[in-house]
Amino acid sequence: MNEIILPLSGGEARGAVVNLGPVNLVYAWKPGGVVGCGVLDTETLDRFGVAAANVSGVSTVEELLAGTVRRVNATAAARGVRVGQSGREALERM
Repeated sequence: MNEIILPLSGGEARGAVVNLGPVNLVYAWKPGGVVGCGVLDTETLDRFGVAAANVSGVSTVEELLAGTVRRVNATAAARGVRVGQSGREALERM
């Protein structure tokens, strides 16, 4: 796993692809939230007060940021994250 730094308008985030064997975990996170591929459990993270959103069908961090958010948890929704936004926009709002 190689973590990369992602510049955002209000600071920066970090992203990575983790090989979990038969599936990869693709994510980008910053303090307060995470955008990840479909294997990221947004509801469990919600129970811990972590804003989370899913972008499905991605294999790179670049695809994650450019892709469309398909699911958000309540914590993310309270911060203005919505289904249909890009992964980058969701991360910026977290």
